[in-house]
Amino acid sequence: MHVLSDEVSPNEEVMLTSLKSNDPSWRRSMAQKMSRAAQPPLESKWWIRIWEALRPQLLPVSVALASAVIVGWIAFHFFLSHPHQGPAAPLALIASAYTEHRTLELRIPGASNAPIRVERGTSGSNLDKPEDLLRAEALIGEGLHKNPDDTTLLDAKARADLLDNNYEAAIKSLQRALETESNSAPLKIDLATAYFLRAEKTGRDGDYHSADEYLGEVLATTPDNSVALFNRAVVAERIYLYGAAEEDWKKFLQIETDPGWLSEGKHRYELLQQRIQKQEQNNSRASPIRDPASALSALRSHAINPNDKTWPLPLDEAYLDTALTEWLPTVASHRQLAEKKSSTEWAALNALSDILRTQHGDEWLSDLLKGPHSSAWADGALELSAAAQANAQGDMDAVIAHATRSMKQFQLARNDAGEVGARYEYFTGSNQSQLEDRCMSIGSSGLQGVHRHHYAWFETQILFVVSDCYFFKGNTEQAMLYAAHAVALADQARYAVLQLWGQYYLDGVQTPWVASPDSWARISAGLREFSQGWYPPVNGYVFCVDMGHAAESREMWQLAEAAAKEAVRMSSGIARTYEAFAHHWLARVAEAANDTKLAEIEYEKASELFSGLGTREARALLLESEIDRASLEVKQKKFEAAGARLERVKAGLSSGNYDYAYVVSHWASLGELHLRTGKLQLAETELLEAVRLIEKNEDSLSSEADILTWQRETAGVYRALLEIYSENYRDGAKSFGFLEWYRGEPLWLVVRSRRQPGVPSIAQGKSSSGLTSVFAPREYALKPGDAVITWASLPNGLAVWLLDSNGVHFSWVNVSAASLLATVTRFTRLCADPSSDPNAIDRDAHQLYDWLVRPVETNLKGSARLLVEPDESLTFIPFQALKAPDGRYLGDLLPMVESPGLAYSQILRPATAVSAHNAILAVGNPLLTDPDLTEFTPLPEANLEAHDVAAKFDHRHLLTGTDATLTKVKEMLPQVEIFHFAGHALSGNHGSGLILAPEAGNADEAGLLGETQLRGLELANLKLVVLSACETAVSNEGLVDPSNLARVFMRAGVPDVVASKWRVDSQASSDLMHDFYTHLLQGQAASNALKEAEHDLRSKPETSHPYYWAAFSIFGG
Repeated sequence: MHVLSDEVSPNEEVMLTSLKSNDPSWRRSMAQKMSRAAQPPLESKWWIRIWEALRPQLLPVSVALASAVIVGWIAFHFFLSHPHQGPAAPLALIASAYTEHRTLELRIPGASNAPIRVERGTSGSNLDKPEDLLRAEALIGEGLHKNPDDTTLLDAKARADLLDNNYEAAIKSLQRALETESNSAPLKIDLATAYFLRAEKTGRDGDYHSADEYLGEVLATTPDNSVALFNRAVVAERIYLYGAAEEDWKKFLQIETDPGWLSEGKHRYELLQQRIQKQEQNNSRASPIRDPASALSALRSHAINPNDKTWPLPLDEAYLDTALTEWLPTVASHRQLAEKKSSTEWAALNALSDILRTQHGDEWLSDLLKGPHSSAWADGALELSAAAQANAQGDMDAVIAHATRSMKQFQLARNDAGEVGARYEYFTGSNQSQLEDRCMSIGSSGLQGVHRHHYAWFETQILFVVSDCYFFKGNTEQAMLYAAHAVALADQARYAVLQLWGQYYLDGVQTPWVASPDSWARISAGLREFSQGWYPPVNGYVFCVDMGHAAESREMWQLAEAAAKEAVRMSSGIARTYEAFAHHWLARVAEAANDTKLAEIEYEKASELFSGLGTREARALLLESEIDRASLEVKQKKFEAAGARLERVKAGLSSGNYDYAYVVSHWASLGELHLRTGKLQLAETELLEAVRLIEKNEDSLSSEADILTWQRETAGVYRALLEIYSENYRDGAKSFGFLEWYRGEPLWLVVRSRRQPGVPSIAQGKSSSGLTSVFAPREYALKPGDAVITWASLPNGLAVWLLDSNGVHFSWVNVSAASLLATVTRFTRLCADPSSDPNAIDRDAHQLYDWLVRPVETNLKGSARLLVEPDESLTFIPFQALKAPDGRYLGDLLPMVESPGLAYSQILRPATAVSAHNAILAVGNPLLTDPDLTEFTPLPEANLEAHDVAAKFDHRHLLTGTDATLTKVKEMLPQVEIFHFAGHALSGNHGSGLILAPEAGNADEAGLLGETQLRGLELANLKLVVLSACETAVSNEGLVDPSNLARVFMRAGVPDVVASKWRVDSQASSDLMHDFYTHLLQGQAASNALKEAEHDLRSKPETSHPYYWAAFSIFGG
């Protein structure tokens, strides 16, 4: 029972103000009606005459009294019928509106089942909305006006927006609410629905995957959430994870109690069962008949009727595989020609060769069978078949051995077709073993042999492997070229399986394991084709792996786990090598998703499968699986089990010649084990040994993509050592030197792998132990008045260092990594949102200052400039917007420059004063006619900005509109000292670069100035780069990302780069840039000029919000 209080709560006040009885005119009308109804019909009595005389004076009192009675009665009735008022009340109204007029396929919590209404067209009238939705929207509006951060009301607003198909507003509200309640199941369910709806309306496949991830997070903590199960099953079907959908539907049907939802769930499950059955039938029909006699009949029938719709096109390729591995060795074993030609296998091979020649233009099998049929031909055929079988089993040593012998025999037999097949097997074996250094030469020889003939099946596959070679060498342009050539050849030859492989390859070389919109779209297209066509399971398997890798790159561990489960399901129909790999991969992503029970089971299955394979590759993967399992046991504090397992791994490593990566992993796992058990000196020794091995093999890294991968994969080793030096030893100088050394390693590697024009050479010594010398802080020459502040967020707290002329100052802050990240994420979002609450910004600005700056603020006194080196989790903070206890912004206290590390000070050119005599290239508002870029609207302010900036300099080059092309920008950049860009930019998952106008005669393709286009340009004259566009400091990996625009220019030696951290306001940016150049040309350094310009903009009331003035930072050293 709810007791009615005498006091009206804020939420009750919101409700009351929404009632018609609160309107004064309504109250007056009602009071008059009640007054007339109360008059007696009989003659007037004396007291009636007195009342009539006094009525003019008493009428206002009576009206007020009547109104109070009516309002009280209505309020009493309303509260009796709506006992759960407050922020939750709109949720109930929205649930009712959802059921009354269901337009969403996914469920919202609390709503009853109803059929989905499919309507033609849309209505913009509120009168067409359900009454409950209108009432809910009124309550939500009033409530958020008083309490804009109420998460329940934000969720209610999002649900109302979803019913209106306003998914963008819903996403914004839910992301804002999740910053306060990061583990809220209802918020994540609704956010998944918003992403799902956006995917449905816009075709953005990546949004389906985001929806699956959020629902997976809900089910990871509340596995019996029927709403999340229903929704994820629907989403999983959209991304063709039929196994995951089936699992969810089964569980949903076990726990759902609502009859309506249960009925719909059963219907959907039945439809899914039909799809799965059809897919299995298609996969089965794509499998060849292995019995040569039965196959011969089928092949002859197909040859007579090549357009038979019941014959799957991929079946021709499947038969070619069977011919190689099963029929060919039988024929080759007959030493007498008469025996060969009388066998059923011979007839089947010839029937297949006719089909490949006439229907695919491929003469390889025909040429192979022509002979001459000498003993050399027979031996070559047997070895070729053995190589193909070993390839299917993943035994690359055996592949190389058999293929080598096959090549020699076919050379003796003078059979080019046989030699081409053997070279292909040798090539694939070499590429997948440890012979990558010979990959290109072997591939080139294979292509030379195949070019002379019409061997499309082998030529396509050789091209794919050559693409692999280039990709792993870091040459993505050549990798893309060869993959595209292979796809075109597969299309021409009508090889359906290779065509689908081509989609997989193109996704890999264009967006390698990065979850870009194009990548998600290609993955979905591949799985859709697989699910609807007649393909072998391996085609679906590789796209599931691709999806999982894309998910891993975004740390979408629930989606990665779902993709890995699907890969496991498909792998059972391929080969045990695939199956073992799939189980191992599932174990790793399950561990990352904190599904430790599943991880333990899958590690056990993987180890069992690898043990049974018997190949060198399998033995190596078994060791890797065991090391991974030991690391899991360390996390679970099963230290004794982990130690015993690592001892067994050590014995295994000593018995064979394994890749150094396995040895590194072993040392790193031992170090982690002893770190967690308090054996610090032993842990330090083991981790340093891992580092020694890592650096010993650094020279094998040949591209920035390799280096980025290296940094990501080795981070755990370095950060564990950093934890020892900082948290445990509390050695400020040693830990700071080690941190700077680690941060500088990628730069040394880049400079060594590719010399940049205009970049000074760098010398870095090696110690006697083989380790790069740890830089002592004194070796960094700080400018007078400079101070460097940096951080490392570690498992148990935050390490803070400040370097100044007096040395290193160290402090330890007890804040968890999770709390710090949550605050940083919220603060960054609030600053980037002009409608956010300034009070909420101030709260986080003070808190972050207390954690990040206050521990060393006394050492900042006397400093003239602050160099900021953010840790990975702090990359996107607008540091100038942090607030000291006295209310001043950090940006007011000191000019600031952000840097990836002090190592960059050795490659940046000295900063010199900017004057009006410097040459400038100003680019403004390039005209974009590319139909794929319609979201980027013209920016007239950017055009004016470019003119304004250029006018301040005597030697100026101005490119705007159609003149602002990539060709002209690249031509002029080497000639100028200042480059100013005002326009649109791409960042993050879309790639990184400045968007430029199309070249003449190619209006449909805009130019992009990014890392690839800037590579090799002579930029030695540049002293200042200003990127006045959206998110020009943003990329997937922050400043360490090779494609990060600020980093690209810094690596080229540019001492000052101005770039933005979020989507900026065009007019405010133009105003900021005007003030920035005004201060700059008065002789101020770039960091001081930006500090003053930000202060100028902040002083105006209309641009006082950090959104307008805190987006830009100086990057340099």
